[in-house]
Amino acid sequence: MLEHSSLRLHGWSRVGSAWQRTVTDVQGNVLGTIRFPPVAPSWFSWFVRPRLEILETADNAHLMTMVRVWGFQRGWNVLDADEIFVGTVYPRSIISADGYEIARPQQHDIVASEKQVILLRHATNPASELEMTFSGDTMRNPFVRMLLLASVVSLDATPNQG
Repeated sequence: MLEHSSLRLHGWSRVGSAWQRTVTDVQGNVLGTIRFPPVAPSWFSWFVRPRLEILETADNAHLMTMVRVWGFQRGWNVLDADEIFVGTVYPRSIISADGYEIARPQQHDIVASEKQVILLRHATNPASELEMTFSGDTMRNPFVRMLLLASVVSLDATPNQG
């Protein structure tokens, strides 16, 4: 999925007891899914942090996981397929695993914080799908692409369960 220069995130839909959204390329070929697994109701379920699983097709290989940060900050920790911490995505900054700010999300762009280079552009199309396009500068680092993808996913990270 991360090797594609453009991705399209479709809306949330219920699949069994879980929620998921499809990820396609711009031609509509399915590249993967984002799953929001159900949390079993219990007295302590409010302690459980929301978790998103990003899977690649055709075999649903685990690409990465997003886990909500504790506290009042509205961030998401990003873990790779081996559950190794990649970084944290906040509404106004993207922080790498080693603590450096690598980018700052803006209205329709994600900009490298030091170089002021656009790393990704995103927008909602008329079909209410989030479209995102990576710049060529991100090709050599899949972990930066994971964080950029997570930043766009976080814009609509949880389904409307009402």
